[in-house]
Amino acid sequence: MHAYLVTGQDSNLIDKRVGELIAKEDAKRLDFPLQKIADLKELRKFASLSVSEKTAVVIDSIDKASIDAQNAFLKSLEEPQEKLIYVLTAKNQDFVVPTIVSRCQIIELRSMNYELSIEQQKRIREFLTMSVGQKLAVTSKITKREEVKIFLQEFISVGYGIMKEKPEIAFQLDEALKTLSAINKNGNVQIQLTNFVVSIET
Repeated sequence: MHAYLVTGQDSNLIDKRVGELIAKEDAKRLDFPLQKIADLKELRKFASLSVSEKTAVVIDSIDKASIDAQNAFLKSLEEPQEKLIYVLTAKNQDFVVPTIVSRCQIIELRSMNYELSIEQQKRIREFLTMSVGQKLAVTSKITKREEVKIFLQEFISVGYGIMKEKPEIAFQLDEALKTLSAINKNGNVQIQLTNFVVSIET
């Protein structure tokens, strides 16, 4: 495994676990910021070099990076150097694009997913099988911003749970993350939900 994702709410606990992981890998530590696409320039420059000793590139708070920056970072994960490993950290795994999550060994220091009831999981699974019209009918009844956030978090949580059996859901999870981000930035609730339903059906 050349990439790890350490998740948890306690920053000190995350730092400690990252340190232990790097020590276990017997690697040299290098920290890189990744918030926007421009930050990748130096990382790619370094990753293109031939390193003589095992090196752990630590990217803190990958969940705070833009979706575009995360997607651009994927190339680095997909084309790893033999002596280069990546250690990513996140307080909320739900804000890390699924394609990054799928390429990392996950180390959860505290569960970041909602503990959903059987009924909640069933509702989301049923939603996934609905037609476009049925999905729009369901989302049209979600009018409050907090209700939208809960719905999207439930969708993301269930989606991660079934991604191994249905890898094609990764695209829908990306769209859910984008929609959740827009909602958090005060985007119009109904417009965002409608766009979400349309996008996951195309």
